[in-house]
Amino acid sequence: IDVADIDGDGDQDILVASRFDDKISIYVNNTIHRSAIINGERIVATYKETRSVAAADLDNDGDMDLLSTSSHIVAWHENDGDRPPRFASHTIVDNLLAGRWVDTGDLDGDGDIDVLAADRDANTIWWFENRFNQSGAVTFTPHLVVNDALGVRDVHAADIDGDGDMDVYSASDTDNTIAWYENLDGRGTSFARHNVTQTAMYARSSYAADIDGDGRLDLMSASARDDRVAWYRNTGGGVWPEYTIINTADGAQFIYAADIDSDGDADLLAVSERDNTIAWLANRLRAGRGFDHYIVSNQAAGVHAAIASDMDGDGDLDIVAAVEYSDEIIWYESSGGYTPSFTAHVISAFADVAHGVFAADLDNDGDLDVLSASRADGKIAWYENRGGQYGIREARPQVSAGGQQLMVDMILSSRGRPGDPALELRALTLRFQTKDGRRLTGAQAAELFARIAIYRDNGDGAFNPAQDALAASETTFPLNNGEMTVSLPNLPTQAAASDRYFVAVEPKNSICAAENIRISVITNRRTAADITTGFPLLAEYMRDLDASGDPNFARKPALIINELMPDNVSTLEDPQEPGEYPDWFELYNTNDLYIDLGGMYLSDDPNNLRTHRIPDGVIIPPFGYLVFIADGEPEQGPLHTSFRLSKGGEPLVLFDIDERGNQVIDVVDFDSVPADVAFGRSPADAKVWIELKTPTPGRFNLDEPPTDFVFLPAIIYPGTCN
Repeated sequence: IDVADIDGDGDQDILVASRFDDKISIYVNNTIHRSAIINGERIVATYKETRSVAAADLDNDGDMDLLSTSSHIVAWHENDGDRPPRFASHTIVDNLLAGRWVDTGDLDGDGDIDVLAADRDANTIWWFENRFNQSGAVTFTPHLVVNDALGVRDVHAADIDGDGDMDVYSASDTDNTIAWYENLDGRGTSFARHNVTQTAMYARSSYAADIDGDGRLDLMSASARDDRVAWYRNTGGGVWPEYTIINTADGAQFIYAADIDSDGDADLLAVSERDNTIAWLANRLRAGRGFDHYIVSNQAAGVHAAIASDMDGDGDLDIVAAVEYSDEIIWYESSGGYTPSFTAHVISAFADVAHGVFAADLDNDGDLDVLSASRADGKIAWYENRGGQYGIREARPQVSAGGQQLMVDMILSSRGRPGDPALELRALTLRFQTKDGRRLTGAQAAELFARIAIYRDNGDGAFNPAQDALAASETTFPLNNGEMTVSLPNLPTQAAASDRYFVAVEPKNSICAAENIRISVITNRRTAADITTGFPLLAEYMRDLDASGDPNFARKPALIINELMPDNVSTLEDPQEPGEYPDWFELYNTNDLYIDLGGMYLSDDPNNLRTHRIPDGVIIPPFGYLVFIADGEPEQGPLHTSFRLSKGGEPLVLFDIDERGNQVIDVVDFDSVPADVAFGRSPADAKVWIELKTPTPGRFNLDEPPTDFVFLPAIIYPGTCN
């Protein structure tokens, strides 16, 4: 018996050989596939010029720890195993001259993970022996691999000679060399250097994979001065024939290998900085024609690195890239197949001079998260993958029909691929609360409503209880902590399809009784199941099926930084100190619920997320604005911060509460702004920041000063509450 992905769909199938009936049987795993939602930056640590990151379980506790290298420091960041995890940073070495790369491997064969690092200016490659299996604690002993790798850019571990132990290989730019270092005794006590090539002009990157399918690891390189991507065939006899794949990759920067087209051989992934290109090179050696060249993107400005991983669990390899000039971390979703297309999804636009990326399951929830290194801000950050097998999107329109008030307009979407089983909607757990977040009791709900009903849309997208199919109806309200679960008759949704549902109430008195009440859907293991097996399915934003509490708690709060004035001379007077004109900035709530800001953090220093904790009890209303006074005097009141804004420009960051892992909710990095000029989101495009001609603290942003104010009469629409 063995397990493998037999049908190439991203999950493990079972292969069984049985003796008495002489059968070889395959049991195909028909699990419904899932989406990838990767966002919510969490900063792990910052150093001077962080360049490279990796992940490995250094302390053998079953979760992935992080590693980083910066100008002087190689560090590991211990995962506490929580959901989401926190990381405690530990220095491995702090005296590098110019750290460039970090990688891992068991160099001494003792069963724990050791660390490799490259120091470009010292021309050295080091490995750090993890003493965990000897001492029970993660401590490191340094060992020099080589001190003459001139301008070494990267370093990796792999069994190059196939003798069962881990060797080392590297790219170095000053001597134009790709070399490997033979682990002579299997314990890392001494290494023999073997040059593979010394004509990779300004070699920036190397990688090992079996390119020709002969069972031996070949090497490949990206070199910037000759714009070349090449591979070197491992003959097993010390000779490495060289093959140029392309020589037009302008500023070739990074090389990686993976089976992009799922045909069973190693393709190449190459990035070139000066032409902003991510390309994949399809391995067609078995067909006798070398490599086919395909573009993933030629708009990745100054792209620095790219790797391949299955981010959405659909069986094909997606691409994750660090895009230096635009400060972006992007994942490119593969369509699958022999010549896949790719769709770009920006994970973060605030990785200042993005340098490195890595993918690993950091929170032990079964999907791959993303790890990044950015040089200018020195930041090590990770981004949680919150995808699932289905998603629910809610809206709360003020619509009534047939004596019923529509409370939730819900779209249920299967994230399975065509051919996957359908899902069935089995129940909806509904939370009743007031606009300001207070949960209702059963008695309070029963006083307001005679009935709650769930309808399945007839396909026209409009709520009409006379035409939509009634799925369930309840006249009692057994609320537990504001929640009740309504069972449904196992309503099917096909793979990769969507269905619409309406949740409506029948008020006892006025149709407007529901105006100040919000009902929301809380997903859990009862919500949806695989129609063929009955197994519960994981919703987007749920960490696991057994998680207690509200899975939607993991969502990033609907808050944005909307406007700021870093040099307020005469525009907004301090309400606590008349005659004073401090700096200010404004937050905006983009949804229809009150949001409690207590415990969130504001900072003008991304390296110190706890610069200013927003006091408990600070609440922003639905679609409301809240102005903070940045005067460095928090003692004056809950809306005064402990820092001032710099009129010369700086970042301003809003961090989430501790319980959600202090993810970045929003950030703006502004430049110098003239006195009494506000910098804010454009009324025409909220993604664009502009200098506003009219400061509007606490109000809608204006690009032009108003000439007059006109007061219109209120308009009352029939069937709505106004």
